[in-house]
Amino acid sequence: MCKKEERHENKTFFHVFANGNDCKNLLTSVDDFIAAFNRVGICTLYSKAEVVCFALEDTHPHFLLYGTKNECLKYMLKYQKSLLRYLVYSRESVKDISFDLDILEITNERHLINTGVYIVNQATKDRKHVLPLDYRWSSGCLYFRPSHYISVWEIDDNGNRLSSMPLKSIPIRNQYKIFHTHTKLPQEWIVCNGIILPQNYINVSIFESIYKTHNCYTSFLGSTKSFESVIEKMSRHRGIAMETLEAREIFSSLCYQYYKKRDARWLNMNQRSFLARELRKKHNLTFKQLSALCRIPEDELHKYLR
Repeated sequence: MCKKEERHENKTFFHVFANGNDCKNLLTSVDDFIAAFNRVGICTLYSKAEVVCFALEDTHPHFLLYGTKNECLKYMLKYQKSLLRYLVYSRESVKDISFDLDILEITNERHLINTGVYIVNQATKDRKHVLPLDYRWSSGCLYFRPSHYISVWEIDDNGNRLSSMPLKSIPIRNQYKIFHTHTKLPQEWIVCNGIILPQNYINVSIFESIYKTHNCYTSFLGSTKSFESVIEKMSRHRGIAMETLEAREIFSSLCYQYYKKRDARWLNMNQRSFLARELRKKHNLTFKQLSALCRIPEDELHKYLR
């Protein structure tokens, strides 16, 4: 059963995403897609963050999360590590796999409205011949639908109805083989054809409360202008990927200007954090570059920088 709407003053929305141009050899088979899809639900068991909507493509995923920043950051890092672990295990190599997620706080209602439809519409926007409510690798078919609606995960390619069952119907020893995880899964969750149905964990009510009516939702769903706004915010947040040598020179100059040092290893954490903020503000460097230059873990940077 889908979760009911529940909002709290100390929680907000976050857009978690990857840059498709930076991700390499991410999802290359149906098995990869199923594993990545199931991990969306599995990772909710490690964080109190709510998954409001999501979409997976071969080069990049997108999530709309609801929770505190720490909760959503915890979910993001768990998903990233979990999926990479699966891919390395299934391919027996880390060669040529590149996958980094980023997290962006949503600051106003229009940004929220635009982000929700941008995520749901990923496949159609990227010119796949499918409508958002028919795309198998997203939560798009869940919203503004009647309660008796049969989801896309419960129908095969020929239109035949597939049987669903609770996890408890599958022997525990077989669950690891099917879902590739040692995590103890809720045995009441419903699965179908090896897929953990998103109805088990997606907060449909929160998503629908963003748009309020079917008409409002469909109006924004087809708005190219809305998508352009989201893309601009993601690009600005990711920062500018300078050449490594140029970024090092800028850092070295700033570091010497303030602390008469050329390397962050001689600085304390407060000094490193200050330089990271200055580099982000003045040069909009990416979080990955800031992490390498300032010697601060990337997940820590996300807590202190916007």
